[in-house]
Amino acid sequence: MFVGQNSRGTFWSEGEWVPFADDGWGERKDGYDTIEWAAAQPWSNGNVGTMDGSWSGHTQNLLAPTRPPHLKAMFERMAPARWDCNEGFDNVGLRVLILAQLLIQAQHPSASPEQRSHIENLSH
Repeated sequence: MFVGQNSRGTFWSEGEWVPFADDGWGERKDGYDTIEWAAAQPWSNGNVGTMDGSWSGHTQNLLAPTRPPHLKAMFERMAPARWDCNEGFDNVGLRVLILAQLLIQAQHPSASPEQRSHIENLSH
């Protein structure tokens, strides 16, 4: 079974689109809620995986630290989680989006010391 989710406020999704604000943690945990919703459906065996790339890959990066209990696998492509591993991309806008994602991820309690040190290095 396949379930597709648009980011809040895009395509057929209601609400206002604010990049990186609703896909991970915080007041609205859209990715977490979708995983748990899919796992609870009568047609589901309770094991949920995610896949895709580009923007959807970035939303997976934001979903991962929320650790939904029924999330069993993630396949991500073309969505580096670290801004300094962006080989082959010269798009400044993409680098800014990846940096914003890193800043958001580093604020989460599950952020690794490595992520936190990247933020500290950027501020010097």
